[in-house]
Amino acid sequence: MDPADLSGDMLPLLVVEDRRQALLDALPIAAALLAWRGGLLVVDAANGLYERLDGQDRGDARDVARLPLLSRSRLHSEVTAFLASDEDRRDLRWTDGGDIAGRHFCVRMSRLATVAGGEPRCLLTLVDRTAEVHTQQSLRTEMSTDSLTGLLNRPGFTERIEADILAGAVTPNGFALLIVDLRRFGRINESVGALSGDELLITAARRLLSPLRKGDLIARTGANEFGILLRGAAHPEAAMQVAARIRQVFDDPFHLSDLEIRIDCAIGCVAAGAGLDVDELIRRAQFAAKRAKSSGHIEHYQPVAFDQARRRFTLETELRRAIEGDRLTLAFQPIMSLETGRLTGFEALSRWTLDGQPVPPTDFIPVAEESGLIVALGRWALDRAIRTLAQWDARAGCTLPISMAVNLSPLQIVGDDVPR
Repeated sequence: MDPADLSGDMLPLLVVEDRRQALLDALPIAAALLAWRGGLLVVDAANGLYERLDGQDRGDARDVARLPLLSRSRLHSEVTAFLASDEDRRDLRWTDGGDIAGRHFCVRMSRLATVAGGEPRCLLTLVDRTAEVHTQQSLRTEMSTDSLTGLLNRPGFTERIEADILAGAVTPNGFALLIVDLRRFGRINESVGALSGDELLITAARRLLSPLRKGDLIARTGANEFGILLRGAAHPEAAMQVAARIRQVFDDPFHLSDLEIRIDCAIGCVAAGAGLDVDELIRRAQFAAKRAKSSGHIEHYQPVAFDQARRRFTLETELRRAIEGDRLTLAFQPIMSLETGRLTGFEALSRWTLDGQPVPPTDFIPVAEESGLIVALGRWALDRAIRTLAQWDARAGCTLPISMAVNLSPLQIVGDDVPR
């Protein structure tokens, strides 16, 4: 039962002295009548549920000194402040003891009528929500924990860092983030099986704990990826030193059943900055880790490289749309015979305009090759070149004695069986 469910019609009846105890005993929740008398907070009456919360027996003297629950500093001060105010009701959540081992209550204070110049009084009710709070805490812990390694997961990692920033445990620009990516994990997982892959992740998680300093935080942020919060390591050199120690823990091979496996890691690092949320910091550290896979070195986040990568991704998205929407064009480069000086054909070259501005082939061709769009681009160019040559023949009324050259990717030549 919630204190809010108590009927307001009951409060006037509690003023009647010979009925108050019976009414209190009829309540299904802990309740007590309190008064401010002679500069002290006193208990005029309490039901059995309240006394059991307080560890008291019916008949004990009901003064604050002998009621441990009410003598708790916060609850005592809240009741005292309420009686001194002009409020009719006040609700609060109160924890008696620590968050883990303590009891959690929903508390309501309801003012009772007093005669002119009389002492202020109130009805205090408490509903024990300990079981409910513990269940919520367990669910929250389960939702924020990686079930395999026992470390925080990505949402739990983010939430913990944000909470530490709000609590002042870390300053917004006083820490660094590392992303540790286990290289070749996918191949190893396919070769030795999922169970051995899980064992490898558990062992790797344990090893990663050893080079960390007191106060650092580690989480599993991806399938084969770990995130690490380095407190007080906003300077790149300090973070790089920890990252170097982390790489060393992978020098020794992993022993899984009867197998000896060696695995390396790619590490990306980013220093926190004011105005950046945690998710953005993680993305930047992941980008640095991706660069580390290519370079073989520990990589610190570089804004210029990140902006270039973002532009390449934007170009990839727009290029895919342009190919699908037939929004590219062909430019035809004449091919002349050096012997005769006559035109012998054309080379068809893909051209692209985005937002009214031409995109240089040196920009979009590498993006097409990297993303795999080069095959689709080659198919489009080949189809458009053939159609254009056919239109020229139709206009001329004959087959023109010219050739049309189209640049194709080796992937397309093999995959589309172009030689046939």
